[in-house]
Amino acid sequence: MWTLGGTHSCSQSQVLGTFGMYKGSLTEERFDEFGGLLQTNNYKQSDYASMAPIGKDIHRIVNKSSKPAISLHFYGINGLVEASVFNTFKQTS
Repeated sequence: MWTLGGTHSCSQSQVLGTFGMYKGSLTEERFDEFGGLLQTNNYKQSDYASMAPIGKDIHRIVNKSSKPAISLHFYGINGLVEASVFNTFKQTS
């Protein structure tokens, strides 16, 4: 559940994953390794997206809407490879 203005810090996922919107809307912001904004994606109810641990997948998800949002996240790992590592950096303006 994402409250009004809810966000998570920028992270780089090292796992396969997908998320889908159950209710409301969310904005995903993708960054380069220096914190520069590369892309913004908006997701609404029934939308979904996938992530793969290839290259730099640094992103942040924010609820910019005026209503709470609910999203479902699913992650999987290759047990032969070290995974579930999150590298975070502080966003600078």
